[in-house]
Amino acid sequence: MFEISATIEIEAPQSALWRLLQDVDGWWLRSNPDHLALKIVATPPQMALGVWIRIRERIAGVPGSGIGQITCLEPGKRVSWESCDFRYRYLGVFGITVAEGVTWELKARSDRTTIVSARVWARVPATPWGGSPSGGSDTPWTANSGTTITP
Repeated sequence: MFEISATIEIEAPQSALWRLLQDVDGWWLRSNPDHLALKIVATPPQMALGVWIRIRERIAGVPGSGIGQITCLEPGKRVSWESCDFRYRYLGVFGITVAEGVTWELKARSDRTTIVSARVWARVPATPWGGSPSGGSDTPWTANSGTTITP
């Protein structure tokens, strides 16, 4: 499994940062030039447990797209998005399907300061064709939280 985490202390109240984090349409695309599209599949479009999110992005220039689900939501503190079927295609020919997700977490350090953490993870198949290097097949992926994700 590939995993990367980052933590920063921000001079802002936890409640203000939570409002910003909930407005994923307002910040996600602008946060990285390789974030290409995001659509919350809910009416009204809001961050809520079980809501589906469609994403298009690039990793190292390789375009990918998929749908994931909000699998954890602790209002004011934490939200997680996970996908078991995110597909990247190199030159439109070679493709790889990964399971991936992200968790954002907020912890108040004081009334005016908040610790913001992000953890991004991905599980990739053992070979470009899926399955194990010995030729057997891997078991199907489940979300990091242990939930089964089916759109």
